[in-house]
Amino acid sequence: MKLLQGTDAPPEDLSSVLQGGGRRSQRSDEVIEDQEEEDEEQEEEDEEEQHHVLYPLLCSCLPDRGLPHDGSDLGPLSSTWTRSFFFLFLFLFFFFFFFFFFFFFFFFFFFFFFFFFFFFFFFFFFFFYFFSLFFVFCFVVFVIFFSFTSFFFFFFIIFVIFFSSSPSFFFLSYTNSPHNFLQLVVVMPSGAPIKTNSFLW
Repeated sequence: MKLLQGTDAPPEDLSSVLQGGGRRSQRSDEVIEDQEEEDEEQEEEDEEEQHHVLYPLLCSCLPDRGLPHDGSDLGPLSSTWTRSFFFLFLFLFFFFFFFFFFFFFFFFFFFFFFFFFFFFFFFFFFFFYFFSLFFVFCFVVFVIFFSFTSFFFFFFIIFVIFFSSSPSFFFLSYTNSPHNFLQLVVVMPSGAPIKTNSFLW
């Protein structure tokens, strides 16, 4: 009013200014109310989104503990015993499902893993084991045979040298006799072969 007193405007203009200011204040109040209503609607929508199917089911397990949802809109699950059995069924179902799933999965996995592992392990182990035994056996037989033949050959040479005239070379040959005796042909240093007595091989 003090501001209006210092103006030279007529009274009609002053009343129009006051009415315009009142309209503006009403519009601002309406905008604020609309904004508040929109905020409330948004909050309600957010709460509805939060209260999905699992949320009331989980919150209605213990309705007497002051939880935000009493389970009144759950239909057949509104009863406490029904909800208890329902969640017990869910718990047992998921428990046995995951238990048997992981049990059989790990059982078969480790079973086949260890089976193939031990199979190949023992296969290669016994393979190399028997192969090494066979190799050792062949080596021993070869050494024994070589030793025996060397020993026999050594005494054979001694026998030939003892019963012949100091040969420098010798070799074996078959005769054309009907008895197929093996004769020893001793080559003398002079180059003249001397046939010793035939003996049975």
